[in-house]
Amino acid sequence: MSRVSQIAQQTLTLRNILSAEERVQNAQIQIATGRRSLSYAGIAEDASQLVSLKGLHTRIDRFIKNNTTIERRLERMDSAVSTIFDAVSELRVMLLQALNASSGGAVPVATVAQNLLDMVAGALNTKDDGRFIFAGTQTTTRPVQSPLPDPAVFGVVDTNYYSGDSVELAARIDETTTITYGMTADRLAFQQAIGALKAAIEGANTNNTSLLNSALSLASNAIQALAGYRTEIGSDLKTIEQADLRSGDYLTFIEQVISDIENVNIPATVTRLASDQLILEASFLTLARVSNLSLVDFLN
Repeated sequence: MSRVSQIAQQTLTLRNILSAEERVQNAQIQIATGRRSLSYAGIAEDASQLVSLKGLHTRIDRFIKNNTTIERRLERMDSAVSTIFDAVSELRVMLLQALNASSGGAVPVATVAQNLLDMVAGALNTKDDGRFIFAGTQTTTRPVQSPLPDPAVFGVVDTNYYSGDSVELAARIDETTTITYGMTADRLAFQQAIGALKAAIEGANTNNTSLLNSALSLASNAIQALAGYRTEIGSDLKTIEQADLRSGDYLTFIEQVISDIENVNIPATVTRLASDQLILEASFLTLARVSNLSLVDFLN
């Protein structure tokens, strides 16, 4: 039977034992899982910050994934513009040859120009993941009709070949940056490229030197503008690349903070576990001694 003099000591010792047992159990779980707690309740003081950081991590990761899609579209667009640039450059060389009195008759302008026109139309109808990338927001609509209609006036540009809209796409590429990117097939340089090819075909078929000169002028203007389009695409790609670098650095920082909140320092926890186990053993020993303590022993 416990003596009155032992009750306080036993109560304190039991409280120490329960506290040490809880710490030992928690440390064993932490070492086994590598986590401070298996629930938010165990890290209540940091739970709100952790939820916020994980939400931010998800949002930034989504920006990076969406940017990958945008980059792919821009790269396909750049390839298409490059194809059109090469086609119009070839047309220009051919027209110079055709307009040269000594070699003009030997150049098959109409045939070659028609092949180049088909190439340009195909490039402007480029798709990415099932979307026409030169159609503005009308991504399910083929932007360039096939076959291409003749212009209202040969040698004068128009957009009667175009079936999309003129809305350029916009995207938020990180927490603070939104860009407008891409281009539509009704841009002036594309009108000039198609107008030059149409005028070249018609001029060759009707032996109209004036039309061939108009085609040459349109081709020269288109070449200059198309080079600018490629620079524009390159600038958009650079902007996205820089945003991804910033986002990547931010993700690394967030992941470190999340890790600091969620994970334990295993070596430190092992050391603490050993200390708590010693405390627990000492507490058990103290309880046993107090339980067997007589009044004489107590007074002594």
